[in-house]
Amino acid sequence: GHLGRRIFTFRRETRAALRVQRVLRGHNGRLSARQEMERLSDLKEKRRIKCAIMMQCLIRGHLCRRRLKRRYPSLRLARRIREAVRLQRTYRGYRGRVRFRIHEQLRLVDIYSDCIRPIQALGR
Repeated sequence: GHLGRRIFTFRRETRAALRVQRVLRGHNGRLSARQEMERLSDLKEKRRIKCAIMMQCLIRGHLCRRRLKRRYPSLRLARRIREAVRLQRTYRGYRGRVRFRIHEQLRLVDIYSDCIRPIQALGR
C-alpha cells in the first residue's frame, strides 16, 4: 500500500519533471539556435554591404578615370611624358653607375702601375 503509492507518486513526479526539463531545454535550444542564425545573417549582411561598397568605389573610380581621359586628352600625353622621363632617369642612372665603375677600375690600374714602376726599375 503505502510504499507502492509513494513509489508511484515519485515516478509520476519524476516523469513530470523530466517532461518539464525536456520542454524547457528544447525551448532554450531553439531560442539559442534562432539567435545564432540571426547573428550569422547579420554577419552575412554586413559582409554583403562591405562588398557592395567596395564595388561601388571601384566602379566610381573607373568611371571617373574614364571621364578624365575623355575630357582631358592632354593628361594622357602628360602621363606618357612622365613615363618617358622616368625611363630616361633610370637609364641615365644606370649609365652613370657603369661610368663610375669603369673610372674606379682605371683608377685602381693607375695605382697599381704607380706601385709596380719602382719595383720594375729595380730589375733594370
